[in-house]
Amino acid sequence: MKKSDNMADSTRRTGQIRAMHSGQMIYLIKVQGRLPESWLEMYGDVRLQEEEYGGITCTRLSCRVPDAAALHGILHSLYSLGMPLLLVECLGQE
Repeated sequence: MKKSDNMADSTRRTGQIRAMHSGQMIYLIKVQGRLPESWLEMYGDVRLQEEEYGGITCTRLSCRVPDAAALHGILHSLYSLGMPLLLVECLGQE
């Protein structure tokens, strides 16, 4: 394989990675317990759903996140509330 072919492949992969991260990502986050209503006011596009698992209340959050910093902010906020984190799953790009 020629050096120019390697560079073309690398450029193509870099372009694919940028395309994957150009839009907002949708994340599913599950925590143990109930989130206070005041928490919702801090974040815009977040949907909550409470679930019961064997008598334990869990909150399921579905949120659109523009970048890693925003995801980190959400996770840090949940950590600050003392909410045990059960799941963080990227569902894909919007």
